[in-house]
Amino acid sequence: MVGTTNYMVKFTGTTTGGNSQIQDNGTGLSMGSTTPSTSYLLYAYRQQLTINGDGQATLYGYRTRDSQNDGVGYSQIQTNNATTGFNFWGDVYTFGVAGYNYNDYSRCGGTLGADVSGLYWGSMGYRSSALMNYGVYGSTAYTSGTGYLNNNQSTGIGAGFYGGVMGGWVRGDVLGLTTAGELYASYNVGNEYTSGHQADIVTNNGQRAVAYANTSTSLKVYDDGYSALQNGQSTVSFSPEFLALMTQSQRPVITVTAVGAPVALYIRSIDKNGFSVAAADGSAANVEFSWTAVAKRVDASNAAVPAQIMDAQFDEHLKGAMFNEGNREQSGKPIWWDGSKLRYDAPPAQDIKNKVEPKH
Repeated sequence: MVGTTNYMVKFTGTTTGGNSQIQDNGTGLSMGSTTPSTSYLLYAYRQQLTINGDGQATLYGYRTRDSQNDGVGYSQIQTNNATTGFNFWGDVYTFGVAGYNYNDYSRCGGTLGADVSGLYWGSMGYRSSALMNYGVYGSTAYTSGTGYLNNNQSTGIGAGFYGGVMGGWVRGDVLGLTTAGELYASYNVGNEYTSGHQADIVTNNGQRAVAYANTSTSLKVYDDGYSALQNGQSTVSFSPEFLALMTQSQRPVITVTAVGAPVALYIRSIDKNGFSVAAADGSAANVEFSWTAVAKRVDASNAAVPAQIMDAQFDEHLKGAMFNEGNREQSGKPIWWDGSKLRYDAPPAQDIKNKVEPKH
């Protein structure tokens, strides 16, 4: 009868029965020392005993097979899983699988995905050893039970993202994205743009100083050095590195300055390989001079910034897409590619037809 809770019978002897751990009230089942809930079809409750050690779970899904049984894709009917959560209607704030945790202590989270040995793993809703809260945290930096990986070996990738219109974004209220690495901290395959300035932080004798990047209205390459006149003249050859980076169809701009005396110098000639310098009156036979060469970079003709990035509202469009979904009073702004340009209006509606209930 609905509303009346009854225990399911289990054998307590050869011909006798008694109450099991399963209860049924006509609308739901419960397992463990708890009554069925109107919110769940199946409610499993277990108070774990510390004396039983680690590896305990209230629910445990175990998958095996008699022979290799591959899935064929990523959809609900194409994968083979130990546990599957399928949500037929994608209503607001609904999910196929939800994992929650009070995160009272460190190194805990809402969900965990890992290989069986814990060599590489990722967690959502994670609280770190430093008591920092992460939406998503991934690690491949430790081996099971042995601490750090050997410094001479390193495998695995902490996180990977592949997107359509955008590979991913990071936005912080105070700090944006911070990266670190021994070989490099960041490497961009493609052009890099910034709407702010660029600066290097140089540490010398324990003191940090700022070195700002030079800027130009076109893509250029620089070189400089010292030389000296011999018998009133000198020829300077460009280095192979500078020659490889400069545009050969145009002469570089050369500046020379005498060192140690107010001598009038002039540039006799400039070609693709170097330049020649002489004293104006011929009196400074062996004077030293410094020089600077500036040329268009060999790929300068390809250095065109996309027009949409030059839009004065481009940063605001990006910030609108980089929205904090924890703010339930407002909503983020869309950004999508229509095949020829970026757009910031509502993307095309997803037309889902022929929804089919999973097999029972």
